[in-house]
Amino acid sequence: MENKLLTYLNSYFPYIAKMYPYYRESEQNRIKKNIQERDKKLKVGDEYSTTFYDLVLFTYYLKIGDSRQKDSFLKLLSLLNDSIKEYYALVHHDPKLINQLKQQLRDLFNVNGAKYLEKYSELLSTIYLIKKLTNHKLIALQYKFEKEINPKNSTDADLVFCENNTNNLILIDVFNLDLDYKRIENEEGLSKLLIHRLSNKRNTKRFDSDFVKVNFQAAVLQPFIWIMDIETIIKYKSFWKGFSFDNTYPILCLRQRSDQNNVITYDCVKITDIDN
Repeated sequence: MENKLLTYLNSYFPYIAKMYPYYRESEQNRIKKNIQERDKKLKVGDEYSTTFYDLVLFTYYLKIGDSRQKDSFLKLLSLLNDSIKEYYALVHHDPKLINQLKQQLRDLFNVNGAKYLEKYSELLSTIYLIKKLTNHKLIALQYKFEKEINPKNSTDADLVFCENNTNNLILIDVFNLDLDYKRIENEEGLSKLLIHRLSNKRNTKRFDSDFVKVNFQAAVLQPFIWIMDIETIIKYKSFWKGFSFDNTYPILCLRQRSDQNNVITYDCVKITDIDN
């Protein structure tokens, strides 16, 4: 399947194909085994998480799924392909940054359940931030910022930007937020959940350590909420306009829209712009 998959990607999604990792035989066997074990669960009706392979296979085998499902999967693949292409242009085809993106997207092709969505959000957020931080330049992905003091167990940030004409560095970590909508009863509960999770993320990343404060201009979280939480997003749309958290950029989300012909499109926007 691997050769057919790569041929298909090269034909229809060439920039995704550029990111394709060439697995050793042992890795290929492990992936196949995981797929087989997952498929056994399907036969007995167990719940499962869609993988990136499913996304490709649903478009490759045209008989699977209805037309709207196929359109949705195709548009998600197109979004990724176009985003990688845009990243190439924004980093001026810098070989170091392109190789780092390949490493970041490596697990996208592995059998990792719905976690492949996190790779989408990291890339979409990266592109958004490159455009937003016009006085800065992206210099690294998956940056181990504690290597100087903790070489064997350094935590990393998804992105590091350098301010133009200075050596000031900004650490940024993309944080995929699951709103856990079934447990949210009101705006107060939503606020507590967000503050709790953002605080925990900063602590886990050690973004408020003395070392970070001395060596970096800022350490910032970039929250990202996926479209499966759209009901909560819409229900509390007035809340988002007033919510903020220290050292945190405005929340981003993946927006899905349909036109009058039911054609689906996706884009990345601030959560406060979801209706625009």
